[in-house]
Amino acid sequence: MLSELLQERQVALIAVEAHLEQRGLHPVRLQPQELQSFSERATDGWVIRWGFSDGKVRRLVILPDDGFPFKSPRVGVMDPPEPISAWPHLGKDRLLCILNSESTINADDPAGVVEYILKDAIDLIENSIQKRNHKDFLSEFVSYWNMEASWISPEMRSIVELSPPSRIIKVWHGTQSILFSDNEEQGAR
Repeated sequence: MLSELLQERQVALIAVEAHLEQRGLHPVRLQPQELQSFSERATDGWVIRWGFSDGKVRRLVILPDDGFPFKSPRVGVMDPPEPISAWPHLGKDRLLCILNSESTINADDPAGVVEYILKDAIDLIENSIQKRNHKDFLSEFVSYWNMEASWISPEMRSIVELSPPSRIIKVWHGTQSILFSDNEEQGAR
């Protein structure tokens, strides 16, 4: 049974690489240390180059893990923006969040799955470059805030009233803490 699964995985990997070649994407296999820089679970992967509207050619990484073709591969960015939090749906590990963990894929069409995931990754990056998905930061605020917050940062205190509407708040940076308030008078107290 295990050997059949491994054989099915190998057939899927060969199909994906052939598909990427056929598309003219010239996939380059990742070396073990490059794989590990993205994911401990990645056992195979390729780098392709893709040109975006900002004139930059970025290296995208396609990472099928040991569950492929029954699990979706991940797509990462070799050259992420600075800071990495400039794009929504891009984690510190440089992997894009494309499908959620409940998503199902067609294990019988691994090349089609990679095509779909790659198209979504390219669209996501392009929307990030053009700032068309900037509002995604609002719907995922806590996730992005936690990604940026440093555990050795000063204590943060807020006296902001938690009610609509959205508004500009004031921030004071002290030596021991950071204070957030609705206005200068409130922060001066």
